[in-house]
Amino acid sequence: MRGTVESADTTHWHPRLATLRAELLLRRAILRAAIDAFSNDVYDVRPAADRWSIAEVIEHLARTETGIAVLVRRSASALRARAEEDAALPAPETARLDADLLVDRSRRLVAPEAVRPRGDLPFAAAWAALLEADRKLDDAMHSGNGLPLDTIAHPHPALGPIDVYQWIAFIGLHELRHADQVREIGAAVSETGR
Repeated sequence: MRGTVESADTTHWHPRLATLRAELLLRRAILRAAIDAFSNDVYDVRPAADRWSIAEVIEHLARTETGIAVLVRRSASALRARAEEDAALPAPETARLDADLLVDRSRRLVAPEAVRPRGDLPFAAAWAALLEADRKLDDAMHSGNGLPLDTIAHPHPALGPIDVYQWIAFIGLHELRHADQVREIGAAVSETGR
């Protein structure tokens, strides 16, 4: 596989975080395989004016994962502050993370403005941004290691409130959804011979 992410050393991580990281790596491999199924000359081409290119999909994933890394790090800091105050941490009411809903491409989901691609990154730069987002996520996950990440929730635009573990799991499901989109884009661009 070209340009894969390195596996973080998770030997001292909470088992739930280590499992999530392993799932993320497997789903990233699926995304990369979808990309590698096509030649480099299709990566920066939109199949239609109102559709994203593969590079734009990767930019969207990088922007999303970067935002989630910030969310994880801030949540870990908040949990540390609460722990220092010796406050009880009740579990928040959260939505169930519906994997089928997230990967089903027959239901169109509109990305919030903050994570939409700007469209100014060629594929190589978008992929580098995704790898950097992954590094930031690893650092953020490490900062939350051993903390009750299921006791703090943040709203998701389509799912409602989900806890921090669910936000991390969301990244992998999000990449599976977009791996299918990459296959659709690659096939459409290859068909038209652009």
